[in-house]
Amino acid sequence: MDTLVSVKRVVKVDDPSKLLGGDVTSATKFKSVSALLRSTRSGKLAAEFEGDGGPVVYIRLNYKGKTYAVGLLSDHSHVIGAESEVEANEVLDAIFKKARKAES
Repeated sequence: MDTLVSVKRVVKVDDPSKLLGGDVTSATKFKSVSALLRSTRSGKLAAEFEGDGGPVVYIRLNYKGKTYAVGLLSDHSHVIGAESEVEANEVLDAIFKKARKAES
């Protein structure tokens, strides 16, 4: 798995299915991190999300030619594939903009 950056930033997504299409390849809301981990069955992902609770919105997207996996939690976010906090915030900005556009 790629590098992971955790940021103290929250992006609220009410209906992840509205994000699908374009650069977002999957978007699912899980009641808990453990439900996400059971679904993905990834030991590496489990290590990255260790200690987190739920609920979590898990999004996979292609942004600027790179693939990211994003876990949006109630008090912070994880951006897997980002190599810096700046890059993680750019990805979160893209999700935020898409979520706001989908709501309107």
